[in-house]
Amino acid sequence: AKGYGGTTGEFVYGVSADGYGNGYITGITLSANLGFGSDTVRNAFPGYPIGFVSKFDSLGHSLYAKSLNPTMNTNRVTPTAIAANKRGDVYITGNVKADTILCGSVIAPVVMSPLSSCFIAKIDSVPNCLSSISPLSSTTFCSGDSVVLNATNNSGSTYQWYLGTSPVGGATNYHYTAMSNGIYSVNVTNANSCLSSASVSVSVNPIPVLSSTLTASPVCNSVLFTYVPNSVTSVMPEARYDAIALGLCTKTSSQIRGAVVCSKIQ
Repeated sequence: AKGYGGTTGEFVYGVSADGYGNGYITGITLSANLGFGSDTVRNAFPGYPIGFVSKFDSLGHSLYAKSLNPTMNTNRVTPTAIAANKRGDVYITGNVKADTILCGSVIAPVVMSPLSSCFIAKIDSVPNCLSSISPLSSTTFCSGDSVVLNATNNSGSTYQWYLGTSPVGGATNYHYTAMSNGIYSVNVTNANSCLSSASVSVSVNPIPVLSSTLTASPVCNSVLFTYVPNSVTSVMPEARYDAIALGLCTKTSSQIRGAVVCSKIQ
């Protein structure tokens, strides 16, 4: 058995093992310094939680330790699970309240919500913190919309985006705007010619087809039309739409209490 600790407090939330008998743990520390063998996890904001990952061999000797740091002292990174493959690559996931995570020298952008967001990070067997993709909005949306995908932005690195197995022409920045269904991936080559990659799935839903019922009642010299969809995929029980856009009127319409005043019928 081995024991490790700093001066404030540590918590372990996940443990895993690879095909060689090495063990991995992940959790948080509030201490300024947390030592694992020759490596030290350094917390730039003591008293605030940062994440850590540590690897041990089958005899319990510490092989490495990595920190997962936020960029501000009011932020937090909380790894909650870890999984290792046979080669010794590890994957960490959890929740974060920060706009970026610093893993080694890799700065990964995060979609920051008012409460917290989720993240996934990969550390290879060398170990290096590898590339990740952070969507700036939902990856499921309606046709005609899009999502910006941000890869880990490393100085001196080059980028190539792919849709499926096909490279996207001209998509060589760290960010890419996706508008179609599919698996998007990015290959990142750093200044030392080391290659890493990451991928994300994007789902585009078709615009729903509307069918409608029209009712009319006189309003002075105009006709009041209320357009209510009979069948439409919507979170609202009712929706009203512009009569001109629907081809029901030829002159300007105006909204009155959620309905449409139409001065001339098509």
